[in-house]
Amino acid sequence: MITIHAGQLLAKNLRFFREHVPGVYQIVKGQEPNRDVYRVHTARKVNVSTIEKYEGERWQAIHSLYDPLQEAVRWAKPALKAETREVVLFGLGFGYYVEALLALNPQLRFYIIEPDLHVFLHSLEVRDWTGFPWEQVLYLGFGSDEAALNTLHQSYFQRVHTALQIMELPAYLRLYPDIYKRFTETLKKSREEYVESMTTTLYFQKMWARNAMKNLRRMTESPSAYSLTPQFQDRLVILTASGPSLTEAIPVIKRAQEEQKAVIVAAGTSVNSLLKQGVTPDVFISYDPNEPNYHMLKPVFQSGIPFLFASTIYYRIMEEYEGPVAHFLTNQDYIYPYLDRKAKPEEIVQDAPTVTLIAMQLLLKMGCKAIYLAGQDLAYIGKQTYAAGTSAHHDAVNAGETTAFQQRLTVENNQGELVETNESFMTMISSINNFFTRNPVQNIYNLSAYGAKLKNIPYVSLEQLEAALEQEISVPFVWSVTDVNPKKQKKLLEKLYKDVQSCAYDIRHLEGLLKRMQKDDGLKPSLQEQMVLEYNNIVDRFLAKPAFIGLFYPWMQVYLQHMQRVIYEIKDLPIVKHFVPIRDLLERFVAEAKAALQFYEGNLKEQGK
Repeated sequence: MITIHAGQLLAKNLRFFREHVPGVYQIVKGQEPNRDVYRVHTARKVNVSTIEKYEGERWQAIHSLYDPLQEAVRWAKPALKAETREVVLFGLGFGYYVEALLALNPQLRFYIIEPDLHVFLHSLEVRDWTGFPWEQVLYLGFGSDEAALNTLHQSYFQRVHTALQIMELPAYLRLYPDIYKRFTETLKKSREEYVESMTTTLYFQKMWARNAMKNLRRMTESPSAYSLTPQFQDRLVILTASGPSLTEAIPVIKRAQEEQKAVIVAAGTSVNSLLKQGVTPDVFISYDPNEPNYHMLKPVFQSGIPFLFASTIYYRIMEEYEGPVAHFLTNQDYIYPYLDRKAKPEEIVQDAPTVTLIAMQLLLKMGCKAIYLAGQDLAYIGKQTYAAGTSAHHDAVNAGETTAFQQRLTVENNQGELVETNESFMTMISSINNFFTRNPVQNIYNLSAYGAKLKNIPYVSLEQLEAALEQEISVPFVWSVTDVNPKKQKKLLEKLYKDVQSCAYDIRHLEGLLKRMQKDDGLKPSLQEQMVLEYNNIVDRFLAKPAFIGLFYPWMQVYLQHMQRVIYEIKDLPIVKHFVPIRDLLERFVAEAKAALQFYEGNLKEQGK
């Protein structure tokens, strides 16, 4: 039972969180702590509250029942490293450990995950949180599932540096061993994903920016793919991929199309295989920014098949494709959303290493009733890697004339057996599994009996698909899209031209500042400070422009994250100490910005501006 004092303290804490930490308030409001397996006491030596939990058939203390403050101090002194400036903390408890760490280093900042919400709910009734240093808590999350732990790790990865330390409340290791194991596993997995993401971005960042810019004219001339939503709404879709099991599904696909019981959508190069096997899909989807995609898709450039293209697709494809087209945005296109403020964030598709996941996202956003994957193997089927006819390169791989991947791995298939796959396929499997773990669905099915098992995408047989098709009514697919405003292209290009010129002004100023900073290593400290402040003013103005996010950030986003980490490391130093790091950072920044500027100015000239 809650006491009058506890009720008053609870109300005070809730008012504080509602006003100052609304994210926490939204989580705790209306919640009641479990009073059966938790007991709150006043510590025997000091007048503060402590708590214990009934676990493993006995009561176990989360904080010392005798003196929780001294317990936290004894833990903090040997545990905290001298160079630490940020702490990732597994467990908040009643906050005593955070306060003990701050007593040793008042400048610390924290990323905290509290796996047991009931501990925090009890604390609201017995400790005053209004004086807690929340301004130094950069992230506070609650929960123990993989999503909550991943969110924690992602909150600090962009600023990872040597002064960051991962720490754990001692009792939490004993009380929550399974959650802690998951904490460390997700940390490792998130770190690997972050490194992989940065590696991918480093390789593709200029390619994405180049394609988005060069595709701008075709984007403004074409309708949005979402204007086709009525053609997909509540329809059954057969989505083809390039795996060898596609051939097995061809008779069912042909019959479904002839009877108009399903919309046939080809993902990537599977369109080539379908055509060679006598099937013309209703539409096909592609997004790959690389030049090889151009050569693989060239056989369909004059096919007349309706084409849904991503804004970051390799630009020569869009220069030469002759059939009807509609576009969609991926999250790697920063240019179009910045230019067209009517672009809807909820319609942007998350980039992925496989076109099938891109297509699934798009089809789900357009409201289809169910998606059946044909040829989505991501494993070797009968020693074959691809369906016949997807491309000359893929056919050569199947024939053993060339090797796509040296390393062979194993994965569980839809029959519970281990089958061979490769590193690239494993990356695709992981991306699909991760996406549908975060965004679970119940209307996607995999027709590949011996393909890799995918999370939340169950296997169904071709016979089960045929039974589902029997329940569908015949509806023809019609390419019916909205008209495009003929003035839109001119308006967006004029805005782009104006913003590029504005950015050029800032870049020239930064280049001039860099030359002055490099002129003489013997600059007086007062002049160094002045130059650092000048740098801050110019960069703040430049980075605040929407055009910077739209045009220059995507061109050098990995380097900008490096800059952010360096500046974060030096921000507490005297301004004069910023001079050398900023001068060194500015050299590469100016070079990247000038290269991007030259690219955009050149393309605007090509487009008649």
